[in-house]
Amino acid sequence: MGRQALDIRQPADSRKPLDSRKFLEQGYAVCVLLLFLHHFAVLLFYPVWAAGAQKLTPVFALFAAAGILLGKLWKRKECWLLAAFWVWMLIRVVLEKRSLPVEAIIILSAAAYAFLIAFPAFGILRPAFRKSFLMTLSGIWTLITAGLAVWGVVLCWTGGRVLNFAGEFFGLTEYGRLALFSNPNITGGFFAGGVCLALLGFCLFEKRWVRVLCLLSVLPMIMATSLSGTRCAALAISTAVCIWVCLLLQKPLKGVKGRYAILAVVFVLCFGALTLAQIRFNGYFIQFRNSRVALLPAASAEEEAESQSEDPESEESESEEAESVPKKPAYIQQRGGLNFSSLDDLTSGRIGIWADGFRYFRGSVRRILLGDSVLNPGLAELRMNHYHNLYLQVLYESGIVGFLPFLAILGLFLVRAFRLIRREDLPLWQRFLPAPTLAILVMELLDCLTLFANGHPPMTLLWFFMGATVVAGGDAAAAEPEKNPEQRKLDRQKWGRWAQQAAVVVLSLLIAGTAGVVNRNQPLPVLLAAVILSFGLPCVLGGRYVSGKPLFPVSGRKFLWAGLAVICLLWLLLALNNSSVGVWRLILTEQDYGTLLGVARPIRGDEWAVWMPELFSQAAQGWPAVNTAITAGAVDPALVAIGGLPAWNLAAVFKPFYWGFLLLGAEAGFSLMTLLRFACLALMSFLAAKRYTRNHLPLSVAAAFLITLSPYVQWWYSQSICEVLIFSQAAVLAWIRAMEAKTAGRRLAWAALAAWCLGCFVLVLYPAWLIPVAWGMLAVLLWLALRYRKQLRGPAVLQALAPLIPVALLLFFIFRNSWDTLMRIQASVYPGQRVYTGGDRPLSLFTGLYSLTFPAVASTAANTSDLANFLSFAPAGLILAGIRWVRTKKADGFSVVLLILTAVFGLFAWIPLPAGLAKGTLLSLCSRPAMILSLCNLLLLLRTLALWDGEKCSCKSAVLWALICALLSVGLSFAMLHPPVFLAAGLLVLGFGVFWLLFSGRAPRLMVVTLCLLSVLAGAFVNPVQKGLASVKELSPVRAVESADLPADTVLAVEADWPAPDALLFSGKRVLNSTFPYADPEKWRLVDPEGRWEQVWNRLCHVSLTVAEENSGGEKFALVDFDHISVSLTPAELRTLGVQVLVTQKDHPELPPVGENGSWKVYGLSE
Repeated sequence: MGRQALDIRQPADSRKPLDSRKFLEQGYAVCVLLLFLHHFAVLLFYPVWAAGAQKLTPVFALFAAAGILLGKLWKRKECWLLAAFWVWMLIRVVLEKRSLPVEAIIILSAAAYAFLIAFPAFGILRPAFRKSFLMTLSGIWTLITAGLAVWGVVLCWTGGRVLNFAGEFFGLTEYGRLALFSNPNITGGFFAGGVCLALLGFCLFEKRWVRVLCLLSVLPMIMATSLSGTRCAALAISTAVCIWVCLLLQKPLKGVKGRYAILAVVFVLCFGALTLAQIRFNGYFIQFRNSRVALLPAASAEEEAESQSEDPESEESESEEAESVPKKPAYIQQRGGLNFSSLDDLTSGRIGIWADGFRYFRGSVRRILLGDSVLNPGLAELRMNHYHNLYLQVLYESGIVGFLPFLAILGLFLVRAFRLIRREDLPLWQRFLPAPTLAILVMELLDCLTLFANGHPPMTLLWFFMGATVVAGGDAAAAEPEKNPEQRKLDRQKWGRWAQQAAVVVLSLLIAGTAGVVNRNQPLPVLLAAVILSFGLPCVLGGRYVSGKPLFPVSGRKFLWAGLAVICLLWLLLALNNSSVGVWRLILTEQDYGTLLGVARPIRGDEWAVWMPELFSQAAQGWPAVNTAITAGAVDPALVAIGGLPAWNLAAVFKPFYWGFLLLGAEAGFSLMTLLRFACLALMSFLAAKRYTRNHLPLSVAAAFLITLSPYVQWWYSQSICEVLIFSQAAVLAWIRAMEAKTAGRRLAWAALAAWCLGCFVLVLYPAWLIPVAWGMLAVLLWLALRYRKQLRGPAVLQALAPLIPVALLLFFIFRNSWDTLMRIQASVYPGQRVYTGGDRPLSLFTGLYSLTFPAVASTAANTSDLANFLSFAPAGLILAGIRWVRTKKADGFSVVLLILTAVFGLFAWIPLPAGLAKGTLLSLCSRPAMILSLCNLLLLLRTLALWDGEKCSCKSAVLWALICALLSVGLSFAMLHPPVFLAAGLLVLGFGVFWLLFSGRAPRLMVVTLCLLSVLAGAFVNPVQKGLASVKELSPVRAVESADLPADTVLAVEADWPAPDALLFSGKRVLNSTFPYADPEKWRLVDPEGRWEQVWNRLCHVSLTVAEENSGGEKFALVDFDHISVSLTPAELRTLGVQVLVTQKDHPELPPVGENGSWKVYGLSE
C-alpha cells in the first residue's frame, strides 16, 4: 500500500529518464545510413566527392571506434581472422616494396572502416529496432537504385548521355555497356545490391501494395544490370532471387518427402533461367532499339540514306581510323555480341586471365606460399594485378598464408548462414539476411569488386549482412544443448585471454611500424631485422605474460642473465652507442656511415655538435683538468655543457659514468657510458618502484619501462638526465636502507652511499633539472623522516648524517677550484642574468600521449625535445587517487606528497611567480617544470594502481572517465601543438583504450603489457644505434686541417656558420670560435675594448665567423639567437686574438694557402 500511494503522488507528466543505450544505438544507426548514402555520393559525383570525402576519414575513424566498443567486436572470431588477414597483407607489401606500405594502408583503411562500422551495426541495435532499421535501409536504397535503373534504361533507349558534376557521363560506353558510375562492372554490382535489398523489403513490409512496389522495382534493376553487361552481377541477382524463391517455398513444402531435393532443383532451374535471360536481354534490347528506324517516315529515311551517300570519303576515313586504333583484347571484343560458344566466351575471357595467373605463380614456391602484392609494378605490366575473381585474387596476392584466414572467415559465415536459413521458426526477413552476402560472394566468382580492400557499396553490404547473419542466427545456439555455467566461465576466460593477446599483437604492430618508419632508409636486411625484432619479442613475451605463463621456461631462466651479459658484451665489443654524430655527414653533405639502426636526430645538437667535439678535444689532450683547445683558452671541463667533461680532476670522484673514458678512451668509454646509463636507470627505477608499489612486481617492471624509455629521458639521453634520475632515486633508496639498518656499521655504509649519490647528483650542474628534483627529494625525505622517526633517535641520526661531512668537503674544494668560472657565469647575460618566473607552460602536463608520435612523425612544433614528456597518462593518476581517497576515506602519505608537488609545480607552470619569490625558492633556475610535474603524476598513477586490488570502477564509470581523460589529453595537445586531424583521432582511440584499462581494472596483465609496449613505442626508436665514432675523423674540414700538417698548439678560426666551427675540435686543434661554454670577457675585449657589444658576446654561445675586409667598419658582433652570435672580424683582428690559421670554404687570394680537402681550404694568417 505504501508503494502504491507513492506511485499515486507522482506527477502525471513525469518523464522517463533518458535511455542512453537507445540514444547510442539510434545515433549509430543514423551513422550507418549516412555511410551508405556516402557511397551514393562517391559513385554519383566521383571524383569530386571522392576528393572531398577524404576529409571524412577522422569521422569514419570515430564511427569505427564506436563500432568496436558498442559492437564488442573482440568477441567475434571474424574480427581477429580479418585482422590477421590484413596484417599479412601489409607485411606482404613490406616484403615486396622494401618500404612502408603507405599505398596498402590507404587501400585497406577503407575496408577497415567499412568492416568496423557495418559489421557490428546489426548487433548494436536492439531486437525491437532492427526490423525498423532494415525497413528504412531497404526503402531508401530501393528507391534510389530503382530511380537510377529507370534513368539508365531510358538513356540506353534514347542513346543519350548525361554529364554529372564531375564532368563524366552517364550512359552507354564506347563498348555499348551502360555505365552510371564510370565503370560498368561497378554499375552492375550496385544494381545487384539493389535487387537484394528490394527482395529484403518484400520480406519486411507487411502491406501488400508495398510488396508489389518492391517486386516492380526489381524489373528495371535487372534490365539495367543486363544493359551494363556485367555477368558477375547477373549471377548475384540470380542467387538472391533463387534464395528468395526457395524460402517462400520452404513453408508450403513442409512435410513433403524429398523437399530439399525439390528446392535444389528449383534453385538450379531458376538460377540458370535468370542468368541466361539477363545475358541475352542485352542483345535483344539493342536489336529492338535499332528496329525503331523502320518506324521512321519514308522521307526521313531517304534523307538519312542521301546524307550517308553524299560523303563517300568519310567512310574511307572512318575505315582508316579504325585500322589505326589498337586492336582490343579478345575478351572485350567478345562481350559486344554476347555470342558464346565456349566457357571462356561465357566468362568474357576470364579463363585466359586465370590461366595466365596460374602459369605466373606455379613456377615459384615463394609466390605460392607468400603471394605477390598487387602493388608490384610488374603485375600491372602483365595485366595480372586484377584477376576478376576474389578467391584467386586473395590466393595470388597473399599466398596460402593469407588465404587460410580468408577461408576461415567464409567457412564461419557459411555455417551460420545455413543454420539461420533452415530455422523455419524465424520470420522470413531474418532467414533472408544471409542472401545479400551469398549473392556478393557468388558475384565475386567472375569479378573482384570488394577485394576485401576497398569501400565500394558491395563491400559495405557484404560486411553489414554478414554481421547481421552472425547476430540473427545467434550461432544456432537454440539447436545446441545449453552449457553449464562453469563451462561458460571457462570459455569466457579463454576468449578473454585471446582478446588480450590480440591487443598485444596490435600494439606490437604499432611498434614494428614505428621501427619501419625510423629505419626506412636502411638496407633491407636491417629493416626486416628491426621490424621482426620489434614485433616478435613483444608478441612472445607479452602474449605469455597475458596468458598467465612464465616469461621464460623453467629450464631457460638460468640463461636469462647470461643472455643479458652477452648482449652487453657485444655492445661493448662492437663499440655501439646512441650518438647522433651521423648528422655531421648530413650537415656537410657527405656520405653517412656507421648508423646501423634508427635516425640521427639533428635536434640533438647539444650532443653531436657541442659535447662530442669537446669530448674528442679533451681526449686528444689526455683528459686534462684545464682544456686549452675549446675556444683556444683555458676552459674548466667540470663546467662544460651539462654534466661536464671527463677529466683527471677532483670532480671525477662523483662522475662514475666518466671513468670508462679515463681508462678505455673516447670510443670505448662512450659505448660503456651509454650502456651503463640505460642499465642503471632501469635498475634504479625498478628498485624504487618496488618500494612505492609495495613489491608489486608487474607494476615495478612497468615503472622501469615508463621511466627508462620515456620520451623525456630518450630525447635528452645524452645530457645527463639519466644521472639526475639515477642518483636521486639511489640516494633516497640508500637512506631508506640506512634508516632500516639494525647495526651501526650497516647504517654508516648505506649513509655513505647515499651521501656519495647526493654528490654525484649535485655535480650534474644543470639547475633546470636539479632544482625541481631536489625539491621532490626533500619532500620525500621529510615524509620518510616522519615515518621512521622512531628509528632516528640519538646516535642513529649522527650515523646517518656523518657521511655528509666528507662529501660536503669534497664539493667545497671542487667549487673553490672553479669559483672564478662560476662567478664569470653568474656575471654573464646568459645564463647568469636569466630569471624564470613560470606561467608559460599551462598545458605541458598533457603532451605525454602526443610524445608517442615523435620518433616516427615529424612534429609541427620547432623543438621536439622541449615538447617531450613522461608518459604520465594525466590526469588518470589524479582521478584514481581522488576516487580511492573518497572511497576509503584514508589518505596515503606518499600520494599526499606527490599531490602537493603536483599542485605546487602545476601552479608554477600555470601562474607566474614574483621574481623575488622565484629567486628565494630557486625556482627561477627551474625552466623545465613539466619534467617534475609529469614524473609526479606517473609515480602517483603507479602508486594508486598498486594500492588497489580488483575492479576499480564500474564499466560505465570506466568508460566515462576514460573518455574524459582521452578528450582532455588529446584535446589539449591538439590545442597546444595543432597536430594533423587523423593523428589526433588515432591518439584519441588509443588513449581511450589505455585509460579504460587503467580505470576498469578488468585486465591487469594486459594493462601492464600495454604500458610497457607504449613506452617502447615512445622511446625505443628516438636515438639511433651507431657503430663507433671513427666517422668524425673523416669529415672534410678535419681532413683539410690534417693535410696542412700543423703543430699541435696551432690556433684555428673557422669562417663558417655554426656548427661547422666545432667540427675542427675533432682534430684536437685549438679552435677560437668553437662553442663558448661560458663567457670569456678577456678574449673579446681585445677586439671590443670599449665594451660596445658586451651584451652580445658576454654569454654561453655558439659562434659563427665571417672574415671582413680591412677597415670595413660595421657591426662586429650580432645576436642570432639567445645562445648564438655572429662575429665579423678582419684578418688583423684575428691575429690580435692569436689566430694563426683560417679554415674556410671561401677564396682569400691575399692569404697563403697551406692545405685543402674538397671545398675546404686552409690559409695561414702569420705576418
